[in-house]
Amino acid sequence: MIHAKRLSVISVLMFFALTFSSICAAQTQAATDADANTARSKSPHGRVMSPGSSISRASDKGLRAHTHLQVFVPEETITPFAGPPFAGLGFETPASLACVYSLVPRVSSCNPNLVTANPAGGFGAIALVDAFHDPTALTDLQTFSAQFGLKAPNLTVVFASGTKPAQDPSGGWELEAALDLEWAHAMAPDARLFLVEARSASFSDLLAAERVAGNLVAGAGGGEVSNSWGGDEFSGETSFDSNFTTAGVVYFASSGDQPGVQYPAASPNVVAAGGTTTARNPSTANFLSERPWDLAGSGLSAFEARPIYQDIIQSIVGTRRGVPDLSFDSNPVTGAWVFD
Repeated sequence: MIHAKRLSVISVLMFFALTFSSICAAQTQAATDADANTARSKSPHGRVMSPGSSISRASDKGLRAHTHLQVFVPEETITPFAGPPFAGLGFETPASLACVYSLVPRVSSCNPNLVTANPAGGFGAIALVDAFHDPTALTDLQTFSAQFGLKAPNLTVVFASGTKPAQDPSGGWELEAALDLEWAHAMAPDARLFLVEARSASFSDLLAAERVAGNLVAGAGGGEVSNSWGGDEFSGETSFDSNFTTAGVVYFASSGDQPGVQYPAASPNVVAAGGTTTARNPSTANFLSERPWDLAGSGLSAFEARPIYQDIIQSIVGTRRGVPDLSFDSNPVTGAWVFD
């Protein structure tokens, strides 16, 4: 269990997708490998860790999902309430990523230590589906919002089974929930938020929570359901696709942080969100470029047929469903701050 409150730098895979329902292409620049390698090699010393909830096991296939979560923990001693941003650390803030993706008037540097304009807007509701219980979801979100000058969040926590779930012993699902909530709110501050907590990480419990989430969002006037979890594809997955069909709701799922195709991102009823890596000047932290992240999940589904909306790229995907549909900064080494 993660007990101590901490700042971490985490890959942000899903949360721009929530504000891009009608914007399918973010402004990106072609990056050279040299740009990205320089930015990575000059990054502050630290380590990338994966919580136990993110470890995929062969015995999980078709039965249990795992979080799509990697954490970069800087070696520097940092005090949460003294920052971020911190001088010398170029990790992303709500304002810097809003700048990179032109959600606010763009300046050339999009420097996380300089830009302060946060996104505005958002509408309807966003439901975040996660497993287990996060007892500090609201207070963590409030702390994050205050730190970065965001408006007060409107959050409702819902127990999908009607009973409060247990906490995840690894702490990973709690950290995933913090990431999900904080960056959904950062990118769409006017949207109402629901954290829908599944009883466990089994597909049966998560998909039950998915149905609850869809109904909540539809009842709030429409919006999005976000899923930052998944598992290796499995035969029979197509029978689960009907869980992502509530009218007035757009479903998103992260494509994963390892090569290959994951479910539910492979579902044709879901917008699959993939990953990029950004490059910043190692001295100034000014934005340089963006390119695909080599560990982001991608490929052709083994079980899902090509949906009609991919007919335009038939020459690429053939007869199979291809993922992802869109991508945003997801490399933990170029990631974004999260408070948990």
